[in-house]
Amino acid sequence: MHEGLPDLSAIALLAPAIEFAGATWFFTDVLGRLPALPFVVGKGARDLQNLDERTPIADGSYQAIPLRWGPELHALSQNGLKLAHRVRAPALILHGALDRTVAPSGSRRLLRELASPHKELHILPRSGHVLPLDVESDEVCRLVVRHFNEVQHG
Repeated sequence: MHEGLPDLSAIALLAPAIEFAGATWFFTDVLGRLPALPFVVGKGARDLQNLDERTPIADGSYQAIPLRWGPELHALSQNGLKLAHRVRAPALILHGALDRTVAPSGSRRLLRELASPHKELHILPRSGHVLPLDVESDEVCRLVVRHFNEVQHG
């Protein structure tokens, strides 16, 4: 271990929560700076490109979000960036270009901050936030498996 972080052979990050988008930005970067509030708000539109809004929720999406999560998400993004320079494991970052929850620019920023000598970013042009369930899920799986196979087999 190095300075409190576990030794990892490789990491794959799907839509990392570094910079938020749309209503999620307001939720984390505005409300997230306030003391935790004991209210719950509706989440709004789902962030999958392969389902329409009439499809029953069976994808694990939240229908509502406690406002107290705002400060936690804000802290998560800030701490992730602070620790990125200590990550030396081979890193794969995948992000949907149509993500309305977390901005792809955050993945680009995180890529620059990672200390890993082997790091790559793929922006999936037809996907939203929930990459393993969206229209490019096969590509997501292929890229993740390839990444870990390359690390394992050199």
